[in-house]
Amino acid sequence: MQKEVDGNSQLSILYNNIVSDGFFIKALSVNSELKKSNNVYNDYATGTSYRFVITDMDDNKLVTVGSQKFQSGYMSLQLPFAFLGVGRSNNYIENFYTATAVDGKRVEHMWTPIIPNSQLIIFMLGNEPLKWGLELFISPTASLYLIVLVCAISLIAIGLSIVWLHVKEKQEDAKKREQHFDFF
Repeated sequence: MQKEVDGNSQLSILYNNIVSDGFFIKALSVNSELKKSNNVYNDYATGTSYRFVITDMDDNKLVTVGSQKFQSGYMSLQLPFAFLGVGRSNNYIENFYTATAVDGKRVEHMWTPIIPNSQLIIFMLGNEPLKWGLELFISPTASLYLIVLVCAISLIAIGLSIVWLHVKEKQEDAKKREQHFDFF
């Protein structure tokens, strides 16, 4: 409620139209080999670029590009990872490319499919992309419990219908057997 100068009251309504269902990818490249025994990620790669293809809600293919720590001089305070926005999409990331320069040559590797809202750690050791490793960390969303509940209910309903149809078929088979062997 606001009061105007002339004494009349005026009602103002504000509508929050911020969409909170935008997805992201957080990518981190390190210059080490993939070791599952320890979770220490150091020796961050400088100048690694990322590119991925996504299909949005209107079936348009979009390409998003980002880079990780592209500058290290002049005391720059850049994060050691790249935070890439996916936007509103209900699909997996179709092609995720990681590229860097090794000995003056471009080296890249592609992974598919990648789940949105996840953190990727790419282990780039050497100039052979086939030896590069990928770890995927998925952040659980608020709707995870709803998804698990719906899947469980669906599986139970399908299982009950299968059991019911199986019992019904066995009863019909028993009736047919009685009809065929009832000669006397």
